[in-house]
Amino acid sequence: MKKKNQLIFGAFILTAAGLFCRFAGFIYRIFLSNQLGAEGMGIYQLVFPVYGICMALCCSSLQTALSRFIAWEKSGRRRIYFFCALFLSLGVAIVSSSILFTFSDQISLVVIGEPRCALLLRVMALAVPVCACHACIVGYYFGLQKTNVPAIAQVFEQIVRMGSVFLIYRATLASGKEFLVLYAVIGLVIGEIASLVFCLICFGPLMAKEKSANNDHLSSFSPCMKQLLALVLPMTANRVIISLLQSTEAVLIPGRLKLFGMEQAEALALFGTLTGMALPFILFPSTLINSLSAMLLPEVAKAQAADDPTRIRKTANLSIRLSLFLGIMCLGIFSFFGEAMGVVVFGNETAGRFITQMSFLCPFLYLAITLGSIINGLGKTNVTFLHSLLSLCVRLFTIMFIMPRLGITAYFYGLLASEILLTALHLNYLHRTYNLRLDLYEYVLKPAFILLPVCFSTAFLQNIIQTKNNLPEIAGYLLAGVWFVCSFLLLSYLWRREDEKTSSA
Repeated sequence: MKKKNQLIFGAFILTAAGLFCRFAGFIYRIFLSNQLGAEGMGIYQLVFPVYGICMALCCSSLQTALSRFIAWEKSGRRRIYFFCALFLSLGVAIVSSSILFTFSDQISLVVIGEPRCALLLRVMALAVPVCACHACIVGYYFGLQKTNVPAIAQVFEQIVRMGSVFLIYRATLASGKEFLVLYAVIGLVIGEIASLVFCLICFGPLMAKEKSANNDHLSSFSPCMKQLLALVLPMTANRVIISLLQSTEAVLIPGRLKLFGMEQAEALALFGTLTGMALPFILFPSTLINSLSAMLLPEVAKAQAADDPTRIRKTANLSIRLSLFLGIMCLGIFSFFGEAMGVVVFGNETAGRFITQMSFLCPFLYLAITLGSIINGLGKTNVTFLHSLLSLCVRLFTIMFIMPRLGITAYFYGLLASEILLTALHLNYLHRTYNLRLDLYEYVLKPAFILLPVCFSTAFLQNIIQTKNNLPEIAGYLLAGVWFVCSFLLLSYLWRREDEKTSSA
């Protein structure tokens, strides 16, 4: 029970921070979309695939591996593992940053296909070593299942990023100059630096405490480095390949839309609407899933080290249930309110239509994130790599061969098909390995049945609200949204209590 409570509490802390950052991020994106326009948002989004490759090389794999070793470690070598990870991460980050800065013109022209991204890449290169240090510190805390510092750092980074960009905006407004995409990238770099400074201030006392409590020696450096490399190298190779394919996917979309018959500016605007406006809405609830996944990895690693398959199954079942419950509820929310969200928040009907079309992703997307984290926690990163590779191939196929004929609709079909495939592959592996079974009635059918009366009652409430002409439109949607969520949660709770009474009788 203590382990379960620790898992849930840690996920709750990260979720609270994540929800704040996502909510603040929405305000920030609304601001950016108003200042930059859809085309500017498209240019801004184009640099992130390249940035993602750098993160895959020097941050994400090392953070995951370090978290796993810290969770396992009982012999007082935690500091040695940390310094090994930091040495590797910083070394790769400095090389990656140098390449990105030096060859930014070639990368923007040849790889991205948009020369205006060159300066953005040079500025973004400054953030790569900063993120490498930050990732190692966060991985250490996650391994200890201490989420307070990573959560506060996440909030602090978002506040500093937004604050710095707003200050730059006020300065440009006062001087009569144009607000550029570059300023958003500068804000990202400033936010990352501020977050690292905060982590270093908090991390110093923890490391001093670890040093006084353990007698680690430099002689442990070599074996720790070998163990870390054994896990990190294949994981990094996997993630780099996946990041390359994801980057290829993002870079291809504007070009394939041009083959569909769109102009360059129109294709960039549609890409910016999709990735900068609509997709963040769909990913917003995944804050809870990402937080749970961050806590799942060390928890599953500990259960595996203790050779306790029952504990693994219980942890997996709890996380699967939460993921599907959230995914089905969000499917209803985005399909019901999607068009209104795009119009009210961004003033963009296309964004609203995209949100509605992508609502069916939610159950599969959130479940795939959770299952992938469980498999990674078991140390089977090659499995998640293979599954992700197959899933990405489906998306790339639709972009390459179907998008020139059907346009952006083809991307939605490919995205849904790839997430269904990824979820099915993850579930099949866990079923074969740990006899994990998905209770369709409890996890899928019950939330789906509850969704029907909730949708009907919300539609009825909206009709009543629309007759109140003195009520602002956004207030009406907020009331209906609160009713939707509360009634869904209440009906789920009442049904579960009734099932418990029946089973106990």
